[in-house]
Amino acid sequence: MHGGEDGGMKMKSFMVDLDRCVGCYACIIGCKDENNLDAGTDRIGLRVIEGKEQLYTHYIPEFNLDCEGDSRCTTCPQLQAQGRRPACAANCLTDAIIFDESEKIEAAAKGRRVKVVEGNTSVTYVSSIEISELSK
Repeated sequence: MHGGEDGGMKMKSFMVDLDRCVGCYACIIGCKDENNLDAGTDRIGLRVIEGKEQLYTHYIPEFNLDCEGDSRCTTCPQLQAQGRRPACAANCLTDAIIFDESEKIEAAAKGRRVKVVEGNTSVTYVSSIEISELSK
């Protein structure tokens, strides 16, 4: 799951390909629907970055990494127990959000510009532009 192997389960994490995200909010809606979240309660948000010198817009899904509570829990455990992906990844229309074994995420991110955010479940962001530009 995460934080090492737990009962034979491999550690899992997210990868977000910022070049693929189109800002459609399907991840947010899927999460809210699956987890019966009230209005104003979000486990994932979307930050918008617009270029000033060059014309571009990047959408950055940002996870509330504490939403899982107990550090032994996993994201959308009710879905994972059925062998399914978390709602945010399953609902992503462009496959910008991937949830997989951490080793596979690391291999997929190799050679790309990367930023890793650690939490109960780590998130690896990949992009064709310098990630530091996206932090502004």
